[in-house]
Amino acid sequence: MSRVFLPGIGFREPGLRLGAAVTQRAPTGRAITITELVSTPDGTDLIYEVEWHGEQNVHCERDQLVMHGASMDPACRPGSMSVAVRQGKLVCTRSLPPVETGVSHVEIEITGDGGEWRVPLDLEPFGDDERQRRRDVGASDTRQDVTITVDSIVALPDATVVEVRAHSDRPGRRIGIGGLHSMRDETTAMRLHDGRDRTYLERTRNDARDQFPDRFGRADIAMFGPLPDDAGALVLEVPFVCGEDHTTSVEIALPMREPVTVELAGAQMRILATREAALPMSRGPAIAVDLDVTTWHGDRRVITPLRADVDGQEAGVSWANGLQAPAPEPVPYILVPCAAPSEARALTLRGAFVQQRGPWRIPIGPIP
Repeated sequence: MSRVFLPGIGFREPGLRLGAAVTQRAPTGRAITITELVSTPDGTDLIYEVEWHGEQNVHCERDQLVMHGASMDPACRPGSMSVAVRQGKLVCTRSLPPVETGVSHVEIEITGDGGEWRVPLDLEPFGDDERQRRRDVGASDTRQDVTITVDSIVALPDATVVEVRAHSDRPGRRIGIGGLHSMRDETTAMRLHDGRDRTYLERTRNDARDQFPDRFGRADIAMFGPLPDDAGALVLEVPFVCGEDHTTSVEIALPMREPVTVELAGAQMRILATREAALPMSRGPAIAVDLDVTTWHGDRRVITPLRADVDGQEAGVSWANGLQAPAPEPVPYILVPCAAPSEARALTLRGAFVQQRGPWRIPIGPIP
């Protein structure tokens, strides 16, 4: 059987899945809802929601979680996790080992600041879905050092789903489609063009809670509305990608009074000057680094450095006015904490968010 698209999860091999959400209240009264448990031979996706109304003493990232009855081991403990804040709840996504073959009943035990729960769950097989028409694609387009590959396309009654990957040939670079962390708005979203010159905009993903869980850190999902039967051959257009590079660095002498162009993560960045400054909310003195945000350098631009050292000591970075992740723009300056800015002699900028513009255009053929 081929892989199946699961809304809210993504593409998965056939396996076991929780049939319906299960809610339970802890003795303290706080509710937890297990919304998804999807297990395949590659692993298990668990998504649960913890009732939350702004309390400062609930830290789901510290939850202790055990999945009983799931493998040959007496307990299956989780790997990576993420937490998203929504109105009235915290949404937690965890990855666990796969459920053992033949097991159809497991128990999730979660303990933490929010409460203690032992939630029994009944699982059922999933696989073939007659409502899905899927076709493998395997087509790519490469610009500069970035390759975009479309793996498959699926037609659903209410949506068209494209499975897509971005890869960079640069060592240490992680690439996401659109804005930072693969978030997208209308300006950075993917587009489909059909054989009649019509264009369809991706349903935008401008919040971390819109992400699809990906244990392997490589797949992305573009969701469009249902397409007309006469659409003909389709072409996927990717206007932007953003890369995150933690291996790059550049050192400048302090103080810097004249503009200088440096390179971070394969992209040029023009530093205008450095000056003494203060961190917001009276958090102490800092070195301000003023940056030129007016132009692209070819088809690349640095959105911001990620970290900084002052005279060999790690100092961190504060970004001016924050970052708009779905449609990032270069920051006009960064603030680097420093106890004595006038005495600092060397500043090292480390890591960078780098944006690249296309478009990449991948022919993917007709609707399945």
